[in-house]
Amino acid sequence: MTTHNRTPDARIQTRRKALLDAGSFPMAAKFPRKETIENLSKCLMAFGNRLFDFFQLGFDGTAKGYRLEPSVAYPKEYVLNTILTQISHDVGALQKAYQQRSVPELASRLKTADNLAYLSLLPAIEQGILPVSTTITYFHKSPNVRVVPYAPIALVGIPFSARDPHNNFDLLATPHEVGHYVYRHGWLPNAPEQRLRTAFEHKIKRSFPVEERWVLQWLEEIFADTYGCLVATEAMTESFRDILLSHSGKQFSGDTGKHPIPAVRMYVYTTALERYGYTEVAEQFMLEWERILDFRGRPSEFTLGESYANVSFKAAQETFKKTVDCFAELAVLDSLKSTPRPVSYPLWGTVNSQSFDHFVERYGSDDAPIEIPELKIRDNKIYVDRPGEYDRSNRMLGDTNTWLDIINRDAQLNAPIPPVAWSAIFDSLDWTDEGPHSRD
Repeated sequence: MTTHNRTPDARIQTRRKALLDAGSFPMAAKFPRKETIENLSKCLMAFGNRLFDFFQLGFDGTAKGYRLEPSVAYPKEYVLNTILTQISHDVGALQKAYQQRSVPELASRLKTADNLAYLSLLPAIEQGILPVSTTITYFHKSPNVRVVPYAPIALVGIPFSARDPHNNFDLLATPHEVGHYVYRHGWLPNAPEQRLRTAFEHKIKRSFPVEERWVLQWLEEIFADTYGCLVATEAMTESFRDILLSHSGKQFSGDTGKHPIPAVRMYVYTTALERYGYTEVAEQFMLEWERILDFRGRPSEFTLGESYANVSFKAAQETFKKTVDCFAELAVLDSLKSTPRPVSYPLWGTVNSQSFDHFVERYGSDDAPIEIPELKIRDNKIYVDRPGEYDRSNRMLGDTNTWLDIINRDAQLNAPIPPVAWSAIFDSLDWTDEGPHSRD
């Protein structure tokens, strides 16, 4: 029998119930990484419910201690449906992570991907840039990372083409995807109360002239490139060179607004390689890229959106280089490179596309000397079971370690919250400004 919900509010509630049922899907008795996937699903449901209730009750005027003033830019229906959409995307990713591990062939390959993702994450953890965290991978249409605010975990998608154990090359986007997670969740190692991305944005705004601040729209991508290059050096650069070459002529020298312009993006990698001491490798890539630009047509300038005048190729190249240097000046990436490495947890080092296969054989196998920590829940607290002094990951189920937790738990404002304030909550959790909010 079909039922018809007569109001938008009723239909939203129906969607909410359906997603709660989907998020509580039954799982097999045993499969790899079961504890982490089950606990991550519980974290998602707890957080999704809390966030939905915060906004729904606030809009309806039935919340305890606060009321949300309406907004034309963010109407109630938009906010609530966006939250449900994000829950849906994460439920889909978790179902893939579970179902794919029920197939032995895929489970074995995901073990390899989990190991490589964790090795990509570990330098930032050991340097104190990240809290103790873990990873889960799953096969997806293309490489991506789910930015989730409710658990200390990088949920990394790898391309279906990488399911072939002879195609390790397509796993090489993993350090870049992990770089997005570091950017969004990291803190300055020498100022652990200051978020990494905020520090970078402030640094650019203070030290770059106005005509160069167009780089802010790509700051996260440039950081992910730079971090990935630190982790996997030459092999990572080879991988992204191929990605850049896959663009059409118009895309190669055009601004999509989402990613750095491919024609000039390679200089992020060559600058990073030089800074990390791989000067000869950087020179080889630069010489090759110059030949590619000669063949494809070297753009003289770029049009970057409506807010900036045309930017010359050389100016864009120099701004990209300055941005990579900016990351290093804040004592983040250079300190990662100089950190003593435990033998069992190396940076990927000077691997290239040939030696990468040997690296995967050593560190991606079932018997690799790597223990990926699991996500735990105990006494309604979530944590990752890897001992560490810098354990900002310990939190209550449903929490985000942001001031939203305080409002939810202790708010006695007894006053309306204007849109400028509550929309900051809506935007700041790195979960609601794209649908799906994934980074690639």
